[in-house]
Order: sequence, then structure tokens, then C-alpha cells
Amino acid sequence: MNNSYLLNLILLFIPILLYFDKKGQVFKDWKALLPAVVITGIISIVIKMVLARYKLVLYDQATLSGISYFDIPLEAALLCFTVPLAGVVIYAYLNGRYPNNDFEKYSLALSNVFLGLSIAIIFFAYTMAYAVITFSLLLLLLFYIEYINKYRFMYKFYRAYGVLLVLYALSQLLFGDQHVAYHLENTMKFNLAGAPFENYSLLGLHFLSAVYLFEFFKRPGHGFA
Repeated sequence: MNNSYLLNLILLFIPILLYFDKKGQVFKDWKALLPAVVITGIISIVIKMVLARYKLVLYDQATLSGISYFDIPLEAALLCFTVPLAGVVIYAYLNGRYPNNDFEKYSLALSNVFLGLSIAIIFFAYTMAYAVITFSLLLLLLFYIEYINKYRFMYKFYRAYGVLLVLYALSQLLFGDQHVAYHLENTMKFNLAGAPFENYSLLGLHFLSAVYLFEFFKRPGHGFA
């Protein structure tokens, strides 16, 4: 079994493990969870297809199952669904266990820091396609959620995102990404726990998309909650 399949299994195990803590209520809103994960997974696959099409991300098929669709290995496609699933379950679990939302008033300031960082990276790394694409998409989504969207959940998002970042960094240290390569001229050439810094932005983009959709589908009148 290659490392990508093992990582997918671990990510699937997280919802099962958290389910047994009834205070977390991780599947209370499963009708909102499912469409949020499926839609985010499809969006993630499309982004991976674009990155693979323009050779910004390269997959070593020899170290994988050999099954691929539109240049995306099966293992990578599965991660597009297991990552948001585990992320939203962690988000829901933390909300159930720790419902206090007093720190929401500070979330806009933190978002503004990330917006400013994204703008700076796009400006100074404008020749690095992978960096520009990932941070531009994150910038647009974050701006929409903070300044146009009416739902307030960003403190809870950042709390869960912190947990997800730690898990992602650990997975990179333990399993690595031997099957993935990047053209260095398209990245900022800054690795964190063995992964390009842009990957953490991409993780934030996918996770924020899933959380937003989860909150959207939870609202009455959307046909899912």
C-alpha cells in the first residue's frame, strides 16, 4: 500500500474516531456535510486538473496505483474528498465540544492579515505561477466570505484550520509526497515540514470552501438542513 492510500485511510478514520464522542455531535448536520464535501471535492479535482495540465504539479505514476483520470492519480482524487471530510468533521466536532464564539470579533483582523499576506505574495511572486494561482484563489474566497457573505463563522474556521495544519504538517513529515514534484521556478522555493508553502494556502482554500458550503447548507431554506 502506498503512502497516499494510507493517508486516505487515516483521514477516513478521523470521523469514525470522533463519532464516539457524543458531545462533539459530528454528524448532527450530515445533510449539510455531504453536499459540502462532494462539491468541495469536485472543485479540488478541477483545480488539480488545471495544475497538472500546465505542469505546475507533476505526479510520479510509477509510485502510485497507475489509475488516473485527466492526469490526476486515483489517490490524489480521493484526497480531494477525504481532506474536506476530515476537516469539516473536525470543525463540527470542535463547535460541538466548545460552542463559545467570543473570539469571533478578532477573526476579521486575522483575515485581514491573511488578505494582506496574499496580496504581498501575489505582487512579489508574480512570476511564480503556482504561488500566484493558489494565493489568488484564497484571496478571492477570503475576501468574499469576510466582506460579502453574511454568515459569521471565521473564528471557528481558524480554530479547526489550526488543527488541520498540524495534522497536515505531521503527515508530510511522516509520509511525505514522494509521488508529487513541483517546478521550482513556479514556487516560492520555501518548504514547511517538507511541503511547499503554497500547499498550505491550497489546503486553506479547500477547507474554507468546505466550511462555507457546510454553513450555507445548514441554513433553513436550502433544502438540505
